[in-house]
Amino acid sequence: MALLTGTAACTSSAEAGEAATPTAEVTQAGSTVPFGRPYQYGDGLFVLVKEPQEFEPSREAQGVDEGVPVRVRVQVTNGTRRSYTPSTLEATAMSGGAQATQVVDLTREIDAAGPYVTLDPGQTVSFDLAFAVADPDDVTVTVAPALGGYEPLVVTTD
Repeated sequence: MALLTGTAACTSSAEAGEAATPTAEVTQAGSTVPFGRPYQYGDGLFVLVKEPQEFEPSREAQGVDEGVPVRVRVQVTNGTRRSYTPSTLEATAMSGGAQATQVVDLTREIDAAGPYVTLDPGQTVSFDLAFAVADPDDVTVTVAPALGGYEPLVVTTD
């Protein structure tokens, strides 16, 4: 189970006639999991990254100049109590000890982040991300579900 950790940022919740009560903003703890195992953040957001698969990019693909192109299927389920926007999800990859290059291939419906939709509580979305890697058998993907509020999830082989 994920642990919640506080950050230094505080807000005030004072009403007329009440003393200000600082409220710490919570950052959801990340973890390291193998490909294919879902991870649940403390607020209920689930992230699953499937095993990388080699693929043939289109001619219009960007970022495929060097390395072997692989794609990973990402599935996000919003188990939180608020809406989630998957376009805020960012991912990077390492392979063979080197930083992988992110591949964008709109013809194959592969963008640099999740789709520009709003996931209401209980909804799920799946999408592909891709990278040009040095060694397709040695890939580690680091996912940050949002620009703030979530620590990275590191997904790797067992």
